Amino acid sequence: MLQSLGLGAAIGMLAATAACGTPRNDLVRNDASNQGTAMTSASDMPAPPGGLPVNKRFAKLDDYLAWLRETQAPIDRPWYEEVAPGSYLLRSGNLRIVPTDDAPSPTEQPVSRAQLMKRFGFTR
Repeated sequence: MLQSLGLGAAIGMLAATAACGTPRNDLVRNDASNQGTAMTSASDMPAPPGGLPVNKRFAKLDDYLAWLRETQAPIDRPWYEEVAPGSYLLRSGNLRIVPTDDAPSPTEQPVSRAQLMKRFGFTR
């Protein structure tokens, strides 16, 4: 029993010293690469699959808004809810955009249909 304990201790020490020679995984802090990644109130909506612009992927704005509602709302991603005819609010799920310069949060500002059409490049 004592010999097997000594052998186990020797193997453990050998493994520990071998691990000391492996390179460390250092965290590289590059704040420049993270700049601009926060969501803004511009047009930072999720892109549909396929790599095409939104206005080329969907025939009309209503199709894109339906896609956002069906695919993004259930997983707490941003989407637009029509709160009155032709007036929409950005629903951001768990995302909370911090307003700057005493401006109201973009999720509280209604957006017109014409503004959304211009933002996403739709003509109809």
